[in-house]
Amino acid sequence: MIFNLKAPGRDGHIYSFTLWVHRSSLLTRLSALPPGTTAELPVIQWEAWGPAVCRWFEMEGRSVRWITMTCGQRFVTNDVNYTGTRGSITVIDFNPLAIRRSLARHGLSVSTLGVPLPPIVRHGPESDVVVHFEFGADPMESPVFVDPVVSSLPYMATTREASCENGSLMMDEDLLIELQLDDSERIKALLIHSIAPLSRQ
Repeated sequence: MIFNLKAPGRDGHIYSFTLWVHRSSLLTRLSALPPGTTAELPVIQWEAWGPAVCRWFEMEGRSVRWITMTCGQRFVTNDVNYTGTRGSITVIDFNPLAIRRSLARHGLSVSTLGVPLPPIVRHGPESDVVVHFEFGADPMESPVFVDPVVSSLPYMATTREASCENGSLMMDEDLLIELQLDDSERIKALLIHSIAPLSRQ
């Protein structure tokens, strides 16, 4: 599940975040409640449930307006700076099976979990594809939070440079849909990308 959040910081600026958590992790917490608990649900502190099963992302300057930016256990975003340049398309995948398969394609295994891995670069005919695995804790500092927020749900991010600036991105099982926007943020064009070059890395 994905939660797109906006919150004011101590400096008065409004910050954007995305919080990802598997639905099963939330249902496990609910199933642990005593039967008939309806009137007043207990408050469970973030440190007691969140860090191991969630992942926070800062989304400043990235489009999160479309509910269809997610599909299954993946979501798509633009301008995630794993490659250090603008105009990139990144698919972030939390599916454990997809992560294991990608690790195996690169000669790695689940035993490497917890070990920092360098980005894996695949050279294509028009642009580079970068596969980035993230298994460790990722402290996030922000004027919104009193203390750094730690999250460590494993994921892989696959990035490909786009040929132009992205306005917004949507996805389904097989396709990425790029929305090009004008200066008034009205849709001026739709570009369809196959997800295969990203999903097979």
